[in-house]
Amino acid sequence: MGATSIDASFAETLARWGGTIFTSGLLLALPVVASLLLINLSLGILNRASPQLTIFSIGFPMTLTAGLAMILALTPNLGGFLSDLFEHQLQFMQGMIEQMAGSG
Repeated sequence: MGATSIDASFAETLARWGGTIFTSGLLLALPVVASLLLINLSLGILNRASPQLTIFSIGFPMTLTAGLAMILALTPNLGGFLSDLFEHQLQFMQGMIEQMAGSG
């Protein structure tokens, strides 16, 4: 506690890694969110076109089923993505420890 000092390059590297985490989370969620947005948009158009039908009563189970199907379809590709992400994270942690040890 106090034996090492944090310099600007350390803080910049930490901020860049925070951006990497945010980008990775966005890339993981984007296909599912985009498909659910399209489903909800089409259900809204259908509800406007025929207000007599109760589109939204079947809309919730449909979006739930579609979301689960999208997650199931994307699961096989998740392993490689997370493996690369964890590898980069371990390299980042090693670099941060080396920076802390070198600046102390």
